[in-house]
Amino acid sequence: MPLSPSEPKENQLKQFETIRRELKKIVLDQDDAIDEVVNAFSHMAFRPPKEAEPKAIFTFLGPPGVGKIYLARVLCSMLKEYKGFKHFDLECYSDPESYDQLLGPQMIGEENEEGELLRFLRATPRAIILFEAIEMASNQLQMALLDLITKEEPENGINRREVVFIFTSTLGSALYQGKEFQVTFRRSKAQAQGLIMDAIAKEKKVGDEIIQPAITPKLLATLAQNYIILFNRLGINAMVRIGTDSLEQLAQHFRDKGIGLDFPELKGLVTLLVLSLGPAISAKKVKQKLPDEVLFKIIHSLRQLSTSPARIIFKLTKKAEASLHRLVAAGDQILPQLYKNNQTVELTWKEYQRGGDLIFSLAGTETRALPRGKGLLRSERPAIEFSGIGFADIAGNRQTKTVLKQIINTLRRPELVQKFAISMPKGMLLYGPPGVGKTLLGKAFAREAGPTSMSPAPSSLTPTTSARCISRRANTRPASFSSTASTSRV
Repeated sequence: MPLSPSEPKENQLKQFETIRRELKKIVLDQDDAIDEVVNAFSHMAFRPPKEAEPKAIFTFLGPPGVGKIYLARVLCSMLKEYKGFKHFDLECYSDPESYDQLLGPQMIGEENEEGELLRFLRATPRAIILFEAIEMASNQLQMALLDLITKEEPENGINRREVVFIFTSTLGSALYQGKEFQVTFRRSKAQAQGLIMDAIAKEKKVGDEIIQPAITPKLLATLAQNYIILFNRLGINAMVRIGTDSLEQLAQHFRDKGIGLDFPELKGLVTLLVLSLGPAISAKKVKQKLPDEVLFKIIHSLRQLSTSPARIIFKLTKKAEASLHRLVAAGDQILPQLYKNNQTVELTWKEYQRGGDLIFSLAGTETRALPRGKGLLRSERPAIEFSGIGFADIAGNRQTKTVLKQIINTLRRPELVQKFAISMPKGMLLYGPPGVGKTLLGKAFAREAGPTSMSPAPSSLTPTTSARCISRRANTRPASFSSTASTSRV
């Protein structure tokens, strides 16, 4: 039920409770975050108007794919006083040139206009604005946003008194893996928030060819003084609910086509399908992959049949049910265990027809550790890989990808440099702090350019005999070396 600011105070309280219940139905495993957000909006509705702008600043912190953006969007639709919602993905504004696109002025046609954010604020003075991945914005843009939000008398004359700003970030998410943090979170949310903010303050990034704080200290200090909302990692129950919804939608689609698709033991089936996506299981992966897995089996089987079945059934055997009970005994620790141990759950299927039904029977499961990328040589030297990753699979790093594409063009057309009597380069260096995409960019370069990719550890680069031995195994195509110690900017 949308909330109107003109309602009597008693009715507003009831409506906030209604919003709280509705959010908990659709935003999974985030009851604490929802309580914090709804409580904050309830306080804003009853406290005297603030003299300082804006109305509120929230920071949503947590792992990717846990509902931060979804909660902000749904909340705006339920709060009737807010007339607009604007979502800015700041990964698209990571370079200094993007400043004008967001804040302006910029040339549009023959006219000089304000940036997209300023235009929206003028047109929608009561709004919720979401800045996704604030750490991805250039530090110049971060300071400009801070100035826009907190300056008492902005030169642009924009009124932010009724605007709610929400920042999201995945920084510090590694802390969510640890049991100690979970204990601290349950004991004291304020202490947990402090740990996260301290971790974020230590995060770095490369900007303008220098190492900088991921979030500028002034902006981080402002965020710390306002609402900090911590989001949990999604547990197995939330993943099963997401998978259940996806398969129910697929079943309805089949019924619309005149074919029955039944899941007699739906929850158990979905649980095992979710675990088969390990070791790294995310909400997005579950939502996309589960229907695809089922659909692939159906289509592959239908191609072998002369007539379409009247009904398709996915069921569990007694053996699979026993395996399920053993796996779920670990509770919410099952997903972290699979990730930590680099394991997945392999499923064994049997397929047969009975009357007009096509039946897929899940006959058994096996928890299996995946290989950790050991080499092809007995001494575990680096493996030769044919990369399956391209530039389109990597978010951000637009400038770096542009330069790498130019290098690929030169490799494919050596005459571009030979006509200037320049010899072709023998290699290149990607540099930057850990975790910014260097290895992925190297693999994407290998795929786009064509050569084989090898990823040796730094210690294995010293003995030349190892390199010669590996190169002989890649003699079908020239090899591209990428060191795990090399980095993220050309």
